[in-house]
Amino acid sequence: MASLAPSVPPEHVGPRARRWPIPDNRWHGVSDPPLSLALLCSGGCGFLALGLYLRTTAPTISWAHGGADGGDLITAAYLLGIPHPTGYPLWVLAAHVATWVPVGDVAFRVNAFSALCGALTVGLVAACTVKIAQRLEAESPPTLGPALAGSAAGLAFAISPMLWSQSTIAEVMTMHTALVSALLLLALRVEGARQSKTTLFELGLVAGASLSVHRTALLSVLAVAPLLVRPWRKTQWPQFAIAALGVALGLAPYALLSLRAGAAPAADWGHPATIEAFLHHVSGADYGYLLTIVPLPQALERFATIPHQVAEQFTWLGFGLVLLGGYRLATRDRNTSIALAVTFSANVVFALLYGGEGSESYLLPAFGVAAIWLGLGLLALVDAMRNHGFVVQTSVAAVCTAVLLVAGAQRAPSLDLSDDRQARTLAEATLIAAAPDTMVFRSDDAAAFTLRYLQAVEGLRPDVAVVDPRLLRFQWYRDGLETLYPSIPEIKLLHAQ
Repeated sequence: MASLAPSVPPEHVGPRARRWPIPDNRWHGVSDPPLSLALLCSGGCGFLALGLYLRTTAPTISWAHGGADGGDLITAAYLLGIPHPTGYPLWVLAAHVATWVPVGDVAFRVNAFSALCGALTVGLVAACTVKIAQRLEAESPPTLGPALAGSAAGLAFAISPMLWSQSTIAEVMTMHTALVSALLLLALRVEGARQSKTTLFELGLVAGASLSVHRTALLSVLAVAPLLVRPWRKTQWPQFAIAALGVALGLAPYALLSLRAGAAPAADWGHPATIEAFLHHVSGADYGYLLTIVPLPQALERFATIPHQVAEQFTWLGFGLVLLGGYRLATRDRNTSIALAVTFSANVVFALLYGGEGSESYLLPAFGVAAIWLGLGLLALVDAMRNHGFVVQTSVAAVCTAVLLVAGAQRAPSLDLSDDRQARTLAEATLIAAAPDTMVFRSDDAAAFTLRYLQAVEGLRPDVAVVDPRLLRFQWYRDGLETLYPSIPEIKLLHAQ
């Protein structure tokens, strides 16, 4: 009787057949990758990350991990108002929905939303890595290599200090990085000869949506261009129109700024009711000077720390895998290599030249790219062991994974905010101790925003006027104070002055 076992081509007999083979060859090739493999890796990594982040999320408003803006963002999300520039309208809308969940206080709900976005980011980075690894292995028999690369990238990124810390507080960076990762994944689909009308619309929609969360997404939108040059040469004008429609819908949340101007005085930064005020707010003009205040010698010193910062996220072993993965990709897939390198470099340059507090968080998309390189590097290292058999390959992968996980476990105590109530305790004490109908002056974002959150969201001591002297030069701020505290005579005096 003839054997029913699938035949193995002669060129696949020998050492390469031991590279963690998958018997089913139906998904061989780039044009039809196994969706189930990407979903399994991304879903598994994302689920584990979500559990980790929710377990270590701050139970209320927090100043840890650069969370000084948390009070402003949470208040704007709850009231559907306008936070500091550039307004982050899509984040405000999504976080507003998160405030409906009847779990914990409002601050915790927004913190948990950051955790959800962080887990989504992990899953998308894992999916991108699987997709790229499949392309690199297109000429080889199917193996578990792409799954290894995707899992390594996702888990390494999940336990990296920057993503972990931003996933436990109220901030926009996890949603921003999730959309940048989704943009890269869609660009890879388009570049892989899948430029259907639906995919082009999705690509445009995600590009616009990413810009509705953070303006630095423009760096990543431009960076994926090398992946789109070849397929878009064959794209006709109607398909460009579909992509443009997606971009327009993705940018639509910016209408929120004008529609809600003046609707919530406690969260009405800049009062962008006019076209001039709107453009001033979304461009971040008030913070433009921060791009030029870093002296050149200091900027060069910052650039020199990049290897150390990458190693801080992924260990020095991980840094070596990042370099190996980047090199392997550069030698096998030029377009994808350029797109990732530009994404990494552009975000690094912006983060290091920006002089604002907490600018290191702008490195998060760059670290996502580094995680992809790390996964590809581990795959390259395991491939180099193919002549030594399955046991050696598995041992190498296990040792590298163990090093990364141990480093993550060591970071846990410093990243765990599950008992952090310091910000709330201090702010509550300040308001409770204040005399009725008086003013409390605070010139730092963390304190001023937290006091405003407790008043506007939780209704604590609305009779006490919280004033930030730095903002008194703005007409919109003085108008807002008079609307919020009409019973305090000193407010009108401040307005007059």
